Amino acid sequence: MNLIGDPWIPVVFQGGQTRTVGLNDLYEQAEKIRDLALAPPQRIAVMRLLICITQTALNGPEDKDEWISCKSQIAPESLKYLAERKERFDLFGEIPFMQIKDLEAKSDGKLDKLDFGLASGNNKTLFDQSSVPEGRSHPAGWASLQLLTFLNFSTGGQVGDRTFSYSAEASPAVKAAHLFIRGENLCETIWLNLLTKKDVDTMSNGIWGRPIWDMFPHTLNDTACLENATQTYLGRLVPLSRLIRLDREDQQVSASCIIAHPPTTLLFQGPPSYREPSTTVIAKEKGKTDYLYLSVDKHVWRDLGSVLALNLDTGGGAMTLRNLRWVGKDNNKNHDIWVGGLIPSRAAVEDAVEWNFSLPLDLLGEPELKSYQTNVDLAESSAISLSSAVRTYLDEVNAYKGNDSRAKDTRKGIVKRATSIYWQELDQRYGMLFEDILVDDDWRHIIGTALRKAYEQSCVHETPRQIQAFVAGQKRLGLHKLMAKGGENGESG
Repeated sequence: MNLIGDPWIPVVFQGGQTRTVGLNDLYEQAEKIRDLALAPPQRIAVMRLLICITQTALNGPEDKDEWISCKSQIAPESLKYLAERKERFDLFGEIPFMQIKDLEAKSDGKLDKLDFGLASGNNKTLFDQSSVPEGRSHPAGWASLQLLTFLNFSTGGQVGDRTFSYSAEASPAVKAAHLFIRGENLCETIWLNLLTKKDVDTMSNGIWGRPIWDMFPHTLNDTACLENATQTYLGRLVPLSRLIRLDREDQQVSASCIIAHPPTTLLFQGPPSYREPSTTVIAKEKGKTDYLYLSVDKHVWRDLGSVLALNLDTGGGAMTLRNLRWVGKDNNKNHDIWVGGLIPSRAAVEDAVEWNFSLPLDLLGEPELKSYQTNVDLAESSAISLSSAVRTYLDEVNAYKGNDSRAKDTRKGIVKRATSIYWQELDQRYGMLFEDILVDDDWRHIIGTALRKAYEQSCVHETPRQIQAFVAGQKRLGLHKLMAKGGENGESG
């Protein structure tokens, strides 16, 4: 199985046909391929691989001017580079792709662990009913995709068998929200997400480096290789975050594999020491910075003010967003933005999420983003008012009072249900904010309608006492202040 010639990447063509391709076919038909047909973590992992191959093949681009003119060189230069590195992309070669050939252990792990959606060991999933204690063998193409994804997204916690078992740090792409710009075809998508060498120079510890397969650390004494793998732009794009060895079984990959903890010299630091280029970095308390994390309970439109920010002094969104300013000033054209990632829960995976936005270039301007954020802030403050209103209602009807945990949990559940209804309403209407960045009566009316619906559905108002409590809580919604143009939304009526 060679990742260059053998099929392993699912794609969708311009006509809607789906197919699995190898790296050669992908680059040869990049202008005919509309998009990758992958789940969020797989998409991120494959995009990082394609960016790494392309930037290495181009040895750049050096700056803005070189970036603008390099799109036509992506396919031929990448194909030429891959032809020279064919042995480095063999899954079972002398130097197996992203594996330690001589890795040994007393007992074997399970190949199923490479796929977060499969049940294996302590990783249990609801819909995987075919799990067996000895694990399952899989096609080599499947294993190639899952290996790449696992190296990017392996969660923290215990790794390995009794010989190698240690508590490992999470892989560098976990938790964070990743952003990629999508073009009209895959070639344009790759091009839009390339960084220039000048861009990389602005990063903390911004060293260009080399792909890890060109400087693979075979021993713990390969200091230069270890530093390249963990402290450079190209070296980190396909991270060696775990030590792995796969075994071949007939035409498939054996059900058993070895997954071991990496040495401390393979530590992938995050902000402020280093940032993954497709992430959003936000300011925290006491001058600290961190990645913007994803949540299953929070639609990313509420964080777009941070995701689209271009101010690198305070972190900002994906670094390639600046490329959109160089594409052209056609304000009538919207740009397709993809945001997604994996949401871990302790040492397990909670969910994978993704969103697509069609955004006008104007929205990337600082005044426009500030106005957009004002709209979001108005919605957030109204959510606080809603919580206050529901709590007031519960107090007035003397419901679920006391210090016992059941009463507290029930009370929290009612408040959470109300805010959930509220945000579900706004999640269906936020698109208007891309069309009109002003805080106008339409947006206030949408928020007001969502507040009323959430409050009415959460607070029963049938008996006289309930009606009295309902009115008392309703005053906390602050609807009249919300609808007063230019007024501030408060918690009291």
